[in-house]
Amino acid sequence: MNILWFKKDLRVTDHQPLAAALNHGPTVGLFIFEPEWSRSSEFGLGQLKFAIESLQELEESLEEL
Repeated sequence: MNILWFKKDLRVTDHQPLAAALNHGPTVGLFIFEPEWSRSSEFGLGQLKFAIESLQELEESLEEL
């Protein structure tokens, strides 16, 4: 089983680590809401909403694979 950490790049196309993981067998994607991010001055509800929407799109894309 492969585990792929989606840290910042939440796309499936042209994603080298994802392609490599899938070529080596079953793969589970992982995203971690890091506490440092929520404490940064750049963080806000808009960023959180965008991240959640992006994760939903990522989930749909991964299911298609």
